[in-house]
Amino acid sequence: MNKQELIWLVSTIIFALILITVFFGKAIFSLESTTSIQIHDTYYVINDLYVAIPIGVFILFGVYFIRVLKSNYANLTLDLIFLTSLILLMLSVFNLKMFVTSIEEISGGVGFPPLNPDYIEKPIESPFGLIENILSIVLSVLSLILIYSGYKTFKQFSSRS
Repeated sequence: MNKQELIWLVSTIIFALILITVFFGKAIFSLESTTSIQIHDTYYVINDLYVAIPIGVFILFGVYFIRVLKSNYANLTLDLIFLTSLILLMLSVFNLKMFVTSIEEISGGVGFPPLNPDYIEKPIESPFGLIENILSIVLSVLSLILIYSGYKTFKQFSSRS
């Protein structure tokens, strides 16, 4: 790893830590700190690290995505850090998708038949299904970026050998 990439990587991680500390406070470094989310009649308590780590990964991905686009895949170390951040972002989005799926399953209710036989019940559309579909599309786009970036990185690496 060359010195410039090491400086960029450490600077990005420090920037992400500062930003996360601004949002969550010093308590983020404690394993007992939690974030509370209330959706309808259900109350979720989530460890802050489950929220802070994806934010940090998103910042890392954003910085290196811009840098890779500017360098046009010319720096192998930069490309490998970008691919690693992309894989971590995909894992974070997948984890968020699984969380939304669990909320959707929990928030679903049992429908009892109506007393009036002429009544036609219209199903209530859950917004979580839409969010889940959007996250699936985001994962697909990130997968395409990963395939393209992996191809370009392999092409650059094989041309150097």
